[in-house]
Amino acid sequence: MNRKGLSPLIATILLISFAVALGAMIVNWSADFESHVSECDSMNFQLQDVKGVKAICFNEESGNLKFVLENSGEVDISSVLFRTVDFTYDVYEMDVPSSKIEVGGILSSEILYEDVEQPDITLIPLVEHDGDERLCPDHAIHVERVLRCDA
Repeated sequence: MNRKGLSPLIATILLISFAVALGAMIVNWSADFESHVSECDSMNFQLQDVKGVKAICFNEESGNLKFVLENSGEVDISSVLFRTVDFTYDVYEMDVPSSKIEVGGILSSEILYEDVEQPDITLIPLVEHDGDERLCPDHAIHVERVLRCDA
C-alpha cells in the first residue's frame, strides 16, 4: 500500500475554500452589527426643556408622571420603554403608549406612577432594524428626581 493522502493541490483548494467561506460569514455578520450600532449612534433622545428645566413632573391630581421627549437625532424612535426600580429592588417595565417619535419630533406623554417619593426612572429608546425593535440603552435617560407639576 503506497497511499500518500490528499494531493497538495486538492488540500490547497480545500483550505482556500474554507477561508473564503469563513470570511464571507464574518463580513455578513459585521455588516449587520455595524448597521445596528450606527442606528443607535445616530440617535439623540432627550427630555425637552419645560420652563428652563429638563425634568419629569408628577401631577398629584391625576397620579401621572408627565414628560416631554425630543428626538433630535437622525433616525426615528419606534417606541420608548419606561423602566422603574422601587425601594425593594423590583423592576417594572412598560411601553410608553403611542411613543413613536420621528426625526425632529416631540412626544408629550403621561404615565400612571405611584412611587414618586423613591424615583428611579429610566426611559429607553427603541429603534427599528430589519423589522425588529432594538433597545438603545446607551441613549437612555435616567431620572432620579421628579418635580411637582404646576397646577
